[in-house]
Amino acid sequence: MRKQFTDLNKDDLWALRGQIVLNSLFVNDYKNTFGFKPQSVCTFFDGYVEYLWELATEDGADVEDMDIQELVAEYDNADALFDYYWGCDDYSWVEYSPEWTEEEIAEYEKYYNGTK
Repeated sequence: MRKQFTDLNKDDLWALRGQIVLNSLFVNDYKNTFGFKPQSVCTFFDGYVEYLWELATEDGADVEDMDIQELVAEYDNADALFDYYWGCDDYSWVEYSPEWTEEEIAEYEKYYNGTK
């Protein structure tokens, strides 16, 4: 049985983060094995990127000269993601994909890991 978005722990969130291309313009870059629709994951991580910009600003970083790669290198980590996740109080908008079979998950993981 798949987890609900509201039941994710820090390890789950970081694993989900590892399956997506942060700040991508393509919804397909948010496909995941957790069973969340890519559009919902995209929406969540768009907010997370905004949160990272806020962290950088609060930290006194020169965000005017910072690009997304520098932002991610400096501020993207499991703790920041978990803090952002708990700062949101309503995930009723999250949509779920049909459940994947074990074979589909294995195929996706092969593709994601570059072994296909």
